[in-house]
Amino acid sequence: MSAGTLIQLQIVLLGFAAAGFVLSRMGAVPKAALKFVTDLLVNVVLPCSILHSFITQDMSAKTLSQSAGILIINICVQVFMLLCSRFFFPKSRGDAKKLMQYGMINSNATFIGLPVISEVYGPLGMLLGSTGVIPQRVTIWTAGARMFDSEAKTKSRTKQLLALLLHPCIITVIAGFLLMFLPVKWPYAVTKFLSSVGGCTSFMALFIVGVNVSDMKIRELLDLRLYWYCLLRLIAAPLLLFLILRLIGVDSVVTGVSVLMAAMPCGATTAIMANKYDVEPRFAAALILSSTVLSTATIPLVYRIMQNV
Repeated sequence: MSAGTLIQLQIVLLGFAAAGFVLSRMGAVPKAALKFVTDLLVNVVLPCSILHSFITQDMSAKTLSQSAGILIINICVQVFMLLCSRFFFPKSRGDAKKLMQYGMINSNATFIGLPVISEVYGPLGMLLGSTGVIPQRVTIWTAGARMFDSEAKTKSRTKQLLALLLHPCIITVIAGFLLMFLPVKWPYAVTKFLSSVGGCTSFMALFIVGVNVSDMKIRELLDLRLYWYCLLRLIAAPLLLFLILRLIGVDSVVTGVSVLMAAMPCGATTAIMANKYDVEPRFAAALILSSTVLSTATIPLVYRIMQNV
């Protein structure tokens, strides 16, 4: 895929978000409906998309090697972000700094990343992206949760692990790996059903993003801290990762998927945590909106750099 095509894809995705934004501003999307659509996406649509990528992908030693590689890379990325994010925002204090730290380990790799990666790298990209997002989920619901919830520190690791394993996307990834080893050619009806339902992922995910940021005011987006965060999250982090992976000679597809995942904007979970614990929810929404809008330009930029270097 050329950089120009990726820019057009970003415009399409931005259009999906704009639909959610406009309809929400018109009062056509009540909160109850948003919750239903979000649950439908996470529990049904996204798992179908992930499962389709697994059962239509031929298992090979190379695929297993790529999956292991992207898992290791993303574990390292999460550890680096977790340890270093406390030093990224020296001029910020209190809740805003906490949100930006959390936003560094929590990218929108699921709702925006997987659709983009799927368009660029096809079913293999979806398989690798679904695998690579596992370390992020582990981090945001363990170490990330402890940034907000003091009680999380007292919860047993067994309960935390059980909660992660019961997440629909994690269950689907595990099931997908198991199904890949079965000597079965899946009927057309099965693959068509999964691809048809999973094909709604991009629209639903970006529609939800648009609804979530629809009540933002322009003045809330003039905070310079937002753009320092965006510089780190959208440009510095993915380009540093690309440089490292290129220098050590990592497979090109694994490198591309990993870098695109690292180039994704702030994840929606940041706003969820901010609202749940009353930690500057408006600033959290501004982080998501500013980084999501800017990512429509920075993702093609990062992709073009990967192609030309």
